Amino acid sequence: MRFSSFLLQLVILLLSVFFPMRGLLAEVVITELLADNDGTLADEDGDFSDWIELHNSGTDAVDLDGWLLFDDPDGPGWRFPAFVLGAGDFAVVFASGKDRSLAGGELHASFRLDSSGEYLGLYHPDGVSVASEFSPEFPPQREDYSYGPGAGDGGDPSSPVYFGSPTPGTVNGSGFQGFVSDVVLSHDSGFYEQPFEVTLETETPEAVIRYTLDGSAPSQEDGQVYAGPVQVADTTILRSAAFLDGYEASYFDTRTYIFRRPVVPGGSGGVLNQPRRPAGFPRTWGDGILADYEMDQDVVTDPAYRDEIADDLLALPSLSLISDRDHLFNPSSNPDVGGIYSNSRSSGSRWERPCSMELIYPDGKEGIQVNCGIRIYGGINRRPDITPKHTLRLLFKKQYGPGKLRFPLYSDSEVDSFDTLVLRGHHGNSWLNQNLSQRTRAQYLRDEWTRETQLAMGRPAAHGTFMHLYLNGLYWGIYNVVERPTASFSASYSGGEKEEYDALNSGEAVDGDQQAWNSMMAIAEGG
Repeated sequence: MRFSSFLLQLVILLLSVFFPMRGLLAEVVITELLADNDGTLADEDGDFSDWIELHNSGTDAVDLDGWLLFDDPDGPGWRFPAFVLGAGDFAVVFASGKDRSLAGGELHASFRLDSSGEYLGLYHPDGVSVASEFSPEFPPQREDYSYGPGAGDGGDPSSPVYFGSPTPGTVNGSGFQGFVSDVVLSHDSGFYEQPFEVTLETETPEAVIRYTLDGSAPSQEDGQVYAGPVQVADTTILRSAAFLDGYEASYFDTRTYIFRRPVVPGGSGGVLNQPRRPAGFPRTWGDGILADYEMDQDVVTDPAYRDEIADDLLALPSLSLISDRDHLFNPSSNPDVGGIYSNSRSSGSRWERPCSMELIYPDGKEGIQVNCGIRIYGGINRRPDITPKHTLRLLFKKQYGPGKLRFPLYSDSEVDSFDTLVLRGHHGNSWLNQNLSQRTRAQYLRDEWTRETQLAMGRPAAHGTFMHLYLNGLYWGIYNVVERPTASFSASYSGGEKEEYDALNSGEAVDGDQQAWNSMMAIAEGG
C-alpha cells in the first residue's frame, strides 16, 4: 500500500511538471491585482503599494507555507510564511518590494508589479507546479484600476477583465474588457488667425467618437457623432471621447482654439468682439445682477489701447476652464444642480463642479490639460453686488482625473505637484469693485509683490503668477494664480507627510485640527 501511494504521488508530481494546469493540485488562485496603486489601498506604512489578491475557492483550508509568487518565471520568486487561508477566504499580498514574510504579519512580496505588463504566477512549494498565473503576462494597467477574473468566472484567470472599483479582500464585481484608446486631435490648443479643420481619430476599431462644442462632456448617448473634420473659424471649445460597448471609454479630451480677431477684417468674431449676450448664456448671474460678457468697449476702442490690445492677449499664459454650462450658470439654488457662478455666495464641497483646465502658452510652449473640480472661493468677493469677477479654486481629485496637477507651474519653485490652486480675481482695490474709493486705489500687484518679497527674503510663502482666464471660451479677465497654503503645501516645501500638518484659515482648521495651535497660543499668552 505504501508503494502504491508513493507511485500515485510520483505520477501526480510528474503530471504537474509536464502539464502544469491551473488548479490541478489546489484551489487557491490569483483573483485580482493592482499594478498602479495611487490611492486605493494603503499598507501598514501608509504607502499605496501595488497588491495581489488570492482566493481559496475550495472547501478546505490551505496552508500556504512555502508557496511562491513569481513576477518572472525564471526568477527566484517570493516565498510565503506559514499562513492558513481558510475555505472561501481572501488574502492580500502587497507587491511593494519590502520583502516581509513574518507569520501573522502583513505580507509584502520582494518585487513590485510593472504597470506596463509582466508575468505573474502563484506556485506550489516545489517551485514548479503552477496553481494560478497570468501568462505570458498581464496587459498594461491604468492607475487605480484592478485586473482579474470577473464576477461569475470562478477565479479563472483565463478570462480576466478590468475593474473601475477594486475590491481587495472580497468578491470581484463586473468588469470590462479594456480601455478605448484616447482620441487623437490634429490641432493642439492655442491661438489661431485662420480657419482650419480638426480631425479626430482613435486606434480602437469600431469605437465611436463623440464631441461637443458647448462645454458639456460627451457621453455614449450625448454629443455629436464624429463623421468628418470639425470646422473651426472662431474661438471654439472642443471636447471629445471615444466609446465602445464592453470597454471603458477613453479619457475625455478638451481643446480650446482662441481667435483674438475676426477671421475677416471688420467682421464679427474673435475675443475683441466677444458679444455682450452670447447665445445660450444667461442674462443674469447671482442676485439678479445683469450679466456682461463682452470686453469693455471703452477700452477696446480707446486709441491708447486699440492697436495693441490683441497682442496683449499674448503677453501672459492663458488658462482655459470648461464645464457644463449648467454647472456654472444654472440659477437653481439646489446644491445638487445649481450653477456655482449663479450661486456665488454658496460654498462647500456640495458646490463643487467638474471642469477641464488647460494651460496655454502664447509662445507655443507645451502646456497641459487636466480634468479637475472647481468652486467659487473667498469671502466678500463672492457677492455679485461687490464684484462680478469672482475668485475661483481648482481642486485636483481622483473623482475628476489625476489626484494632483503634476506640472512645473512656477519657474521659481522646485515643486511641480499641486492638490489645489486659487485663481484670485482681486475684488479689493479693483476697478471692478462697486465702491468708488476702491476703484481709485485699483492695483493688481500688491498681493503678488508681497508674496514674491517674502520668497526673496528666504521665507515661506505661496508662489503666484498672472494669467488670462477663459471660461467656456469667453474671455474672463486677468487672474492671479497662486498656491493655497494648506497641509499639502507645507509638506511639499518643508518635508514630511501632509497628515502631519495642521492648516488654519480665518481661525478655522482646513486641515487637521486646532489643538497644537491652541496649545502654542496658550503658552505665548502665558508669557
